[in-house]
Amino acid sequence: MKIVVCVKYVPDTNEPKRLKSDLALQRNGVQSVINPMDEYALEIALKWKDADPALEVVTLTMGPEEAKGVIKKCLAKGADRAVLLQDPALGGSDALSTSRTLAAAIAKIGKVDAVLCGIRSSDGDCNVVGPAIAELLDWPQLTYCKEAQLDQAARYVQVQREADGALEIVRAALPVLLTVTKCAFEPRLATFKGITAANKKELLVWSLADLNLSANQVGWEGATVKVMSFSEPPPRPAGQVLSGSPAEVARKMVEYLHTLKLV
Repeated sequence: MKIVVCVKYVPDTNEPKRLKSDLALQRNGVQSVINPMDEYALEIALKWKDADPALEVVTLTMGPEEAKGVIKKCLAKGADRAVLLQDPALGGSDALSTSRTLAAAIAKIGKVDAVLCGIRSSDGDCNVVGPAIAELLDWPQLTYCKEAQLDQAARYVQVQREADGALEIVRAALPVLLTVTKCAFEPRLATFKGITAANKKELLVWSLADLNLSANQVGWEGATVKVMSFSEPPPRPAGQVLSGSPAEVARKMVEYLHTLKLV
């Protein structure tokens, strides 16, 4: 059985986000990490592998050469092999063209039983790439999953998912795509043994030609959503500090709320 986990290479959320002159995200000199939600997706796949070591976990990433560092961390955690989609034509891809590229790669990997993705990325925050991949593959999809159990013999996945303040238990036949939200458990850390083993694992690099896609289907040319302009948000106005006795502070607060017509 083969499981693909889509992993995005994203700027660290603690780093300020800046756009370049071509309105693409500035990545040079910015620390990048594994997209946090993708770590939970990977952890679910690795838990399935813990139960059955014969299960194969493949990570799939679209990104620059620098993304190999993030991929190595996934391999060190326990993924069996990895695929990096790398091509200058992929620059500027929106959610749809990204989904198209990932779906083509999944089809090329072949005989995939399940695909796991984080529900969203910390840089784009679109929440649509996973569902779009499922539509392009014509697979069922289960979204906002917090837990997932795999039954290989019966060929289904049963998940616990968030739904309007409640938890649903839902089952779907394989092949299936899951989008994973933050789970009750924490993703595992790589061990020294895992880090050593990662250097011996297969990391394939595929270009656009390997996926049988043309340049006008991806990147800036294939994007249906484009950034046309941007500006810095206005600075936050300075706050007011109230001083005095508790009674005086309370009176000043009520007077201030009166001026805003809130009381």
